[in-house]
Amino acid sequence: MKTYNKLVRDFIPAIIMGSGSTPVWRHVNNQDELLGFISLKIEEELEELMTADSHLQRVEEAADFYEVFLKLLQTYGIDISDVHDKAYSKRMSRGGFVSNIILESVES
Repeated sequence: MKTYNKLVRDFIPAIIMGSGSTPVWRHVNNQDELLGFISLKIEEELEELMTADSHLQRVEEAADFYEVFLKLLQTYGIDISDVHDKAYSKRMSRGGFVSNIILESVES
């Protein structure tokens, strides 16, 4: 038996059962515990995105990362449109990340 102990998509238990295996799973109701699993899942998806070998794989991994990000927002009760608006506002006042600027130090 392989142990995962990680957040998975909603249909994964049914997909596993459909393949003839038996999943052992549970619902997480505690927000602190859920946030821990979301954090681990974000790290996992980011690593998969950063190591993807092709554009198609990067798009797929970016979609997975996006889904977990949406779950994080839902858990905190944050609407994606509010995030979009705040990102736009900050981009207008402080810039985006277009120029690839690395701040190395600041002299006083």
